[in-house]
Amino acid sequence: MKRILRKSVPTDAAAFVALKSKLPMPTGNDQTSAGGFLLGTDLATYEWYIQNTYSLSLEYEGNLVGFGILIPDAIVKQGELWAKRNAAEWQVDVGSIENKAVCYFEQLAFLKGYGRFAPELCYHLIDRAFGQGHELLLTTTVNRPVVNQAAIPFIRAVGGQLVGNIDEYYPEVGPIHSDIWAIESEEYFRKVQGLSFYPRLKANTIKW
Repeated sequence: MKRILRKSVPTDAAAFVALKSKLPMPTGNDQTSAGGFLLGTDLATYEWYIQNTYSLSLEYEGNLVGFGILIPDAIVKQGELWAKRNAAEWQVDVGSIENKAVCYFEQLAFLKGYGRFAPELCYHLIDRAFGQGHELLLTTTVNRPVVNQAAIPFIRAVGGQLVGNIDEYYPEVGPIHSDIWAIESEEYFRKVQGLSFYPRLKANTIKW
């Protein structure tokens, strides 16, 4: 038994922090497409995420090598990003987003060499959220002062559309500029079911 994809548990939080510290952080105008990097989030926040959001962990030969966190509508609409939505530069009518059940893909992280398992983890997180009645998934990718391209190919492959951008601030890097992406549930299922590796994505069963 080499790998296990499972629902995260609170004791995973320390491993999340350790994994996060090992991710590459580009500097200047560098780009990354090999696993990405994460900003913010401490141990207590990870513990809270695990207990209150959708979170999956990927173990390989007993070691946690990847995780993903997706936030449900009720928490999204109480959060900082939602509070700042009117400060974003939207390419769509923000009202059309406000009237939907929205989930937010908060974090996705894999150690170098294990990114091949990311699509399966993403599939099960998103499938869970849309299966629970969410209509739209939002996520952001950093494009200044560094460019994080790690998630963009998957976002586009499952119907993601660039819908805006927003300025944020993180102590690690200072001011950042992020693109905002949206994935409609119906378009997601249409796209994902057309992927050649779709049977592999759905083969696993997660005990939520």
